[in-house]
Amino acid sequence: MKNIAILIWSLGGGGAEKVAGQLSIQLEKFYNVILMVLNPEINVYESGGKIISIAPTAGNTIEENILREKEKNKIDVAISFLDDMNDLNIRTRRKELVIISQHSTLSAVPMFDMDRLSGKWKNYKFADYIVTVSEGIKYDLIHSLDMGEVPVSAIYNYADTDIIRRKMEESPESDIAEFIKDSKVILNVGRLAPQKNQIGLIDQFGKLAEKHREVKLVIVGSGELHEKILEHIQERKLQDKVFLLPYCANPFPYYKMADVFAFSSDFEGLGNVLLEAMAVGLPIVSTDCFAGPRELLDDEWQEYSCVREYKICKRGILVEKIQTDHDDYVKALERLLYDKKLRAEIAENERIYMDEYSNEQKTRQWIDIIENACIRNTFVPSKASLEDIPDTNVIIYGAGKIGKDVYEQLWKHKNIIGFAVSDSDGNPGTINGIKVDVIEHYIEYTETATVVLGLRDIFHEEIYRKLKELGFQKIVRSF
Repeated sequence: MKNIAILIWSLGGGGAEKVAGQLSIQLEKFYNVILMVLNPEINVYESGGKIISIAPTAGNTIEENILREKEKNKIDVAISFLDDMNDLNIRTRRKELVIISQHSTLSAVPMFDMDRLSGKWKNYKFADYIVTVSEGIKYDLIHSLDMGEVPVSAIYNYADTDIIRRKMEESPESDIAEFIKDSKVILNVGRLAPQKNQIGLIDQFGKLAEKHREVKLVIVGSGELHEKILEHIQERKLQDKVFLLPYCANPFPYYKMADVFAFSSDFEGLGNVLLEAMAVGLPIVSTDCFAGPRELLDDEWQEYSCVREYKICKRGILVEKIQTDHDDYVKALERLLYDKKLRAEIAENERIYMDEYSNEQKTRQWIDIIENACIRNTFVPSKASLEDIPDTNVIIYGAGKIGKDVYEQLWKHKNIIGFAVSDSDGNPGTINGIKVDVIEHYIEYTETATVVLGLRDIFHEEIYRKLKELGFQKIVRSF
């Protein structure tokens, strides 16, 4: 049975953290699962497998602790979530497969984060596989980064429809019955952060409330903008119209109380709360933020087809991103609140979609990626760091640009005895005074030399098989 590591900062709240916990539960049925987190005591979400701490200790960094735990637990496959942990997963790889999960649209990340993260994203091409949570993120990732030959697949997040519907019938943690009495209720659930744009939503709601006195807005969430949002509600004199509730483990009773779900994010991965709203048949108005909403609310995803004004979709209404100079979001809310027939059609389509939404299918997709990557890795050598390569007898396979780049990284530190090529056609003879020859002329070094592949990934499997047939023992990919 394979040993699978899942690396995440914590299980203390957030979409990626929730997916990591759910994935560990599903994979535990088939593998030995080890969850590596900074603080094992923070567990908002259920999880499977064994939880261990990788928090920095006296004399040991997080990176060193990850490396130690990978070796100690003989990890075969390491799956990581979120940018910083993805980078650590790649940097601590040895012989295990590295699969990274991308939950955000790279091109939409604010500039102040872009500067910090761009260096980490460049390492993504050294992963064995990348899983995104939506087709939009997959498209954006491929077109934003040089991914080399790394395969990328989209797997939607887990959603426990039956559990959501059951929890919806429980009593809410806060009694808002009096606040929403005789009202049409708009619900927003999410972290209070700039990305989620609750301030823009409040502004749009304020315009709606001027026309319709019976509307109320309930926001459920905690986060860095809590005080700023409270101040904004007061500035807009909407204290009797907007109710701000803290994060709670079971927000689903509030879904039952609402008439419309309002999603206001500027950018997203998928949008777990959209799946939750659809599970209970709560009609949705959502900003069209490239990845996530447009895939869930409609049956087709098209790149660069951003909605202008608003679009009525099969499972909700998509609206252009919230701006102060237009009222499209207000019009969409108004349409869904007061068009009973449209609201019923969308609610029914949402329920049908979620009835067919299969967690088992998501798990099979993950298992297929793990097993296929393992099969592929059987015939492709692992990537090596500089320290992994012995100082003596190094052969660089490839005399083109990549082979020369490998040489530039190695020549000061290793004893390079030659460049190897598949045939003599176009052979330059030497590179920087080092001979270039067909690989068969290096047979005497099969047991003593390390062959570093200095060519495109697409050729690795073919050359690796050839080297193994010739008897070479130590073969690695360039780092």
